Amino acid sequence: MSLRAGLILCLAAVLVSAERGCPYPEEIEPCTCLLDKTQNTTLICSKVHDTQVLLKVFENSRRYTYNWFVLMESSLQYIPHQIFDDVKVNGLSMFNVTLRNLFDEVPRDAGIWQIWAEKVCDLFQLGYVFIFMVRL
Repeated sequence: MSLRAGLILCLAAVLVSAERGCPYPEEIEPCTCLLDKTQNTTLICSKVHDTQVLLKVFENSRRYTYNWFVLMESSLQYIPHQIFDDVKVNGLSMFNVTLRNLFDEVPRDAGIWQIWAEKVCDLFQLGYVFIFMVRL
């Protein structure tokens, strides 16, 4: 294989590895994806009470990148670490969320560079946790 052909294959792999935009709405129900004018994407999930819902949504989002994943008005045991294995997410925001643990395991190479949380109830501490701009 020539150097030129190898370079073209590498560029093609990079281009198809992460698509811009949002998945089809039916692929990420009950969540929604917002795309702004600068092509930044935000995945918003509300009233989620089963980790399997998040696993399904992120499994159907494998070829996309989200600038923000917003979890609102939800109650979960934890956020499954696997959702970040194949989907790049730059920031995680949580509003009015109850969690027993933040993650079931530490995500490998999650790429999350900031977490924003407001009114997140930590069941072990029986209080509210406020986390702002934490770099992982």
